Amino acid sequence: MTGLSADWLTRRPVDFEHKKYLLMAYIKEANCFLRKAKLFPLLSDVSCRLNDLLQVKNCSDNMTAHFTREIEAIDLVNKKLVYKEHVVQETIRTIKDTIRFAIPHFEKVKAEGEDLCQFVAENSLLEPIGMLPLYMNEGYLIINVANSRNANIYQYSLGLYHATLNKPSINLRLVERLYKPVVCTFESVKLTTIKRICKWPNPATFLFRTSIKFPYTETVVPVAREVLAQHVSNY
Repeated sequence: MTGLSADWLTRRPVDFEHKKYLLMAYIKEANCFLRKAKLFPLLSDVSCRLNDLLQVKNCSDNMTAHFTREIEAIDLVNKKLVYKEHVVQETIRTIKDTIRFAIPHFEKVKAEGEDLCQFVAENSLLEPIGMLPLYMNEGYLIINVANSRNANIYQYSLGLYHATLNKPSINLRLVERLYKPVVCTFESVKLTTIKRICKWPNPATFLFRTSIKFPYTETVVPVAREVLAQHVSNY
């Protein structure tokens, strides 16, 4: 995604129609991603931007102090600068109008993205391979899409809790791509391939498989990461 700049809300020109144009171009691109069932980085980006707007909205009463005011004159009698307050007030009003306009659009995209994420999760299955050890903060994840013979093996590690997105995080590192013959099971993959690349005697190993083919990088891997993070963090 081309996205919006981080300071799109306050970046000059602070004009409502201009901000509306930038926002709607972003929303149009976001909807295009959703139609293609591509969730990430769209969903996390929209969530962060929505949180930012809500925070700015809640702090709007103190917004005046954060803007550089234009000098109108110098009061030599009282020895002070006179500022064009109406310019600042107009800028703040435009920003507030933009926030009120933008929030429902971001909320709609976020809701549709979360529904799609839920649909992918409901058409997928996370299951352990073999016996699970007591320690599961690190291990291996095998991802298989629509029962194909191709699968990817990732090493995972549970990360820090993502306060902004209100969810646990997990790190994935691709360690091997494999082609699984028909007679080969994922249990045998754990006993052979993972045993060869892992120093632990019985690492936690999970299989994430989807029944429908979704975009792999933008949807399958991120959803697998979230489902695994929720599962492991509950232990």
